[in-house]
Amino acid sequence: MRQLTPPIVILALNLDTIEKELKLINDWGFKAKSVKGFYKGRGENSYVLEINDYNHLKIAETLATSNGQECILYSDDFRKTWLIYTNGERKYLGILHSVSEQEALKYDGYTFDHSTSSYWITDNENS
Repeated sequence: MRQLTPPIVILALNLDTIEKELKLINDWGFKAKSVKGFYKGRGENSYVLEINDYNHLKIAETLATSNGQECILYSDDFRKTWLIYTNGERKYLGILHSVSEQEALKYDGYTFDHSTSSYWITDNENS
């Protein structure tokens, strides 16, 4: 059995500055870890938010929607991962796991965690 991890959301806001993004995230009641996200091959400043419960997830969805984002990435406590679109659609991606830089660069969506120098992807092969 996989080890339980806290559920998380990874999202981007694409505001003018990182400082504005972090303030907004904080104002919405979240603490954020800054990462570099790649979505559809495009890099953007992204943030990992810990999710405490379903209500917290809905707040993260609203934060993304109110800032013009297409979707958020949600990973549950078993690292099963979905894209949650602002129109309500959900798409299962697979298991979130760490890979080498070389492996991550094969995908058009991945996350780079500066603090651990690790790359993260989701795929069904590890489900």
